[in-house]
Amino acid sequence: MKKVAIVTGGARGIGLGISLALAKEGWSLAVCGVRDAKLAKSGLDALYATGADILYVQADVSKSEDRAQLVEDT
Repeated sequence: MKKVAIVTGGARGIGLGISLALAKEGWSLAVCGVRDAKLAKSGLDALYATGADILYVQADVSKSEDRAQLVEDT
């Protein structure tokens, strides 16, 4: 079974570092951020370059409906 991680804030800063480490270890990732995917492009490009399966979900985890959508999309 493939390992899947949800990483909030995973396209920049510390979250990106965590995402990159997991991707390099073979994890598939659902990366969550409040920014539009176009604004997260540089971080996402670094993740795509690892060859890992990456899903970007624009969501605000402080909102219950966004959390539910994140889990459903994942």
